[in-house]
Amino acid sequence: MKRLARGEVEAEKIRLKGQYEVEELDLQLAQRAAMRLGNQEMRRQANIEQVFEGALRMVPEETSEEPVDEDWISEFFGYCGSISNATMQAIWSRLLAGEISEPGTHTRRTLQIVSTMSQGDADLFVKVFAIQLNWGFDGEFQLHDFGVITTPEAEEWMIANRSVGGGGVQHLRDIGLLRAASPSPMYFQGRRELNLKYGERRKDLKIPDEYTRDSFPLISEVRLWGQPTLTGHQLHHALSIEPDYEYFEVLLKTLQAGGFETLPLGGTSKP
Repeated sequence: MKRLARGEVEAEKIRLKGQYEVEELDLQLAQRAAMRLGNQEMRRQANIEQVFEGALRMVPEETSEEPVDEDWISEFFGYCGSISNATMQAIWSRLLAGEISEPGTHTRRTLQIVSTMSQGDADLFVKVFAIQLNWGFDGEFQLHDFGVITTPEAEEWMIANRSVGGGGVQHLRDIGLLRAASPSPMYFQGRRELNLKYGERRKDLKIPDEYTRDSFPLISEVRLWGQPTLTGHQLHHALSIEPDYEYFEVLLKTLQAGGFETLPLGGTSKP
């Protein structure tokens, strides 16, 4: 009996020791987890404050009296808390400044897409959206007619001088900044003038007669490279991207080489 009792005591000691070691291990894990979460939240808070301070420097003196939507602001800080890259933080600051100035300027879908972007995506976006223009026909412009017009020569220039080609444009389609469509020919049948607005510049061009005939081949050398999505529009406006006027001059030269004639502003090709 004594031997049995002594054995039970020893077994209990072993059990208690094991339980103590497990509890000690659990305590260490809990401490490390708490430390990790604490450090993570400190980093998130630092990122949020950096973005917020940047936004305050951009907010104009006069803003809307309407408050920013609570769900929007909650989602905004949820995303930007994980952004430590200075370039991307500046973009988030611009989005917040725009929303404070005029609530409803940026959709929550835009926040979602921007949250997936890297600095490389942002750099590519700026390059491509710097060559967007508004076009019209016969002196009439439509707001939705806004995007990238290109020619084979202009595309080659972009690849050589801006390191942007069709693959980069496709990538912007893939992440939701350009409409998901392949480059398409522009149709000029029944039109006399092509009107281009690019930043503060405007050019009116007489369309070559062969482009206006119904018999002209459907695949034109003048193509539409891409048009922005709503998020693309909003981000383009938020970043205040400066137009790439050098590309505009290259595009004009290639159009003129293809038979498009420059007209005085207002056009003279109408009967």
